[in-house]
Amino acid sequence: MAEQLDLVPVEEITLEFGMGSTVLHDQHETIRRYVPRDWMEHFTKSPAHLLRFARGRGDSMYPTILDGDLVLIDTGQTRMTVQDEIWACGYGDLGGLNRLRSMGGGMVKVMSDNAQVTDETFHMDELRIIGRVCGNLRKM
Repeated sequence: MAEQLDLVPVEEITLEFGMGSTVLHDQHETIRRYVPRDWMEHFTKSPAHLLRFARGRGDSMYPTILDGDLVLIDTGQTRMTVQDEIWACGYGDLGGLNRLRSMGGGMVKVMSDNAQVTDETFHMDELRIIGRVCGNLRKM
């Protein structure tokens, strides 16, 4: 039926990415969602098996991403090729959704959209890019 309707499966992981940060862990559930292929191609050209839905938690990306928003993460994009895009990333055991900017010398500035949250700087070796946030869905 999904094939006839041109729906593609995208896994939703029950892992919440902090806006601020949250503890990343390997134990999470996945829920398979089926979405229209042409709708998905509006956000990214990557194949569906590289995409994940997850929730944002916190307010550091306010007003761009709100607490509880469902974000679409393209795990096929793990190299920072454009400045100031929003990425799902990990540093140590923590993970979050932040804007990233290369500062040269292997340094990366991790920025929040909320002006009340201080930017941080990490060496690229300390930062694990999980994927680019290519979509944001929220309840009205």
